[in-house]
Amino acid sequence: MRLQIETHEKKEKKEQPNMNTDDWRLTNQMNYLFQKKLIKKQYKPFRESWEHDHCEFCGCRIDTSVPFAYATEDNYHWICGDCYDDFKEMFKWTTVDETKSKE
Repeated sequence: MRLQIETHEKKEKKEQPNMNTDDWRLTNQMNYLFQKKLIKKQYKPFRESWEHDHCEFCGCRIDTSVPFAYATEDNYHWICGDCYDDFKEMFKWTTVDETKSKE
C-alpha cells in the first residue's frame, strides 16, 4: 500500500507545471491562464470606458500606444510581450497572431 501512495504522489508532482516560485510576478495566474488561447494583437479595451489595462504578471500599462500584447479571447486578461516570452512554456499557451497583415 505504501508503494502505491508514493507512486501516486510522484505522478501528481510530475504533472504539475514547472513553476519558478521565486519569480515575484507569479501569483495565482495558473488558476485562470493555464493552457489558454491567447491572441497577439493591439490593445482593445474590455469595456468602452476603459483606456488601458495592466499585464496580468508584471502590472505594466497596456494601451493603444503599445504595438501589441497578448489577450485572452474575451479581451479581459492582458499579458505584455516580455511576460509572454517568460511564461509561455510554463503556461502552455496556444497563440493566434492578429498582427500579421492579411492579404
